[in-house]
Amino acid sequence: MNNKKLIILVILSIFSIGMIMGSVSATGGYYHNVKQSKYTSVSANKIIKKYPKTSIKTEKTGVCTRVIDGDTFYVSGIGKIRLSQVDTPEKGYKGCKVSTYFTKKLLLGKKIGVNFDSKQGKSYGRWIAVVKIKGRNFNQILLKEKLARILYFKNSEFNPYKWVPSSYKTTTFTSGSSNKYSSYSSSSLKGSYYVASKNSNIRHWNTCKYVSKIKSYNKMTFSSKSKAINAGKTKSCSSCHS
Repeated sequence: MNNKKLIILVILSIFSIGMIMGSVSATGGYYHNVKQSKYTSVSANKIIKKYPKTSIKTEKTGVCTRVIDGDTFYVSGIGKIRLSQVDTPEKGYKGCKVSTYFTKKLLLGKKIGVNFDSKQGKSYGRWIAVVKIKGRNFNQILLKEKLARILYFKNSEFNPYKWVPSSYKTTTFTSGSSNKYSSYSSSSLKGSYYVASKNSNIRHWNTCKYVSKIKSYNKMTFSSKSKAINAGKTKSCSSCHS
């Protein structure tokens, strides 16, 4: 084999390994194992009526006109909404299609109530809010159905730990492994410090799913938001709202 062919073979091998590693790393993050068949034969009204009405007030109403995924959708007269304090699997992660299906089943085309998170306001063009359907807290319903996890951030008027029991758990892929899992109780998901990459101005809560993607030699930690901002980490993560 001449040198030219050898070089081409090495380049192709490196490319193939990179593709494989990229596929493995893409499997990381929050997921769930709830089956869509659990909801196909039951009416939205029957699901909703399982839950008590919430005391959270309605500040504005509108019709859900489009669903992006389980926790993000559009409402007429309001715009894009991201559910406060909860997180459903992202596109490409196991459970995303089921959570999206569930949100469409309960909200799409329906009149819903919205209570805006006064401490979060609007972030990345989305209103952060609790959504009500027939008087029930939809954020809470997603959690209790195990279709979402708590994505806790301190700067919020809502406390998700009042919505689910202390035994509530979700599952996340352990960083660096495609088949090893760790279970997290609700209390262990609280953000307690900030993490950022040396190569980015975006800061994250330490519990954010994107933290596992930061290489250890690039990782920086901060005990407060002000310290992170002073270090140039001025942009809040669009996922964990750090």
